[in-house]
Amino acid sequence: MKHSRQKRLQTVGLVTGALAAVWCLWYFLYTRFGIELLHCPVHSLTGLYCPGCGTMRAIVALLQLQPHQAIRYNVLTTLTLPFLALYLALHILSYIRRGHGLAPGRFDKWIAIGYIVLAVAFGIMRNLPWFAFLAPTGIL
Repeated sequence: MKHSRQKRLQTVGLVTGALAAVWCLWYFLYTRFGIELLHCPVHSLTGLYCPGCGTMRAIVALLQLQPHQAIRYNVLTTLTLPFLALYLALHILSYIRRGHGLAPGRFDKWIAIGYIVLAVAFGIMRNLPWFAFLAPTGIL
């Protein structure tokens, strides 16, 4: 049992390290050279803002300790990211301890449905003229 827990811990470490390396490379290219590797296909094709538009810029603003700017880029991401990180951390800890993530339950289903409804409403609202303040913009 101890060996398998150690193996799971190594797997989590390797995956986390690989993701961190990719993120650091992207962050370096974005902040130093202004190279954006990810463009929103919805905005590129339609000119409309999807619920995820501004997410990467919001995360960069959070890493630069600018929460006010992160909220301007994508308020939905900025406010829900801590809860998503906690949920992911609980699944990872469960995987390391027991060999599987948390067992999905009805609570998970309602969280997913609620988040989808919230994201769709947010995506519609940020494209309406009355809610133009939800569009991803910088602070002047």
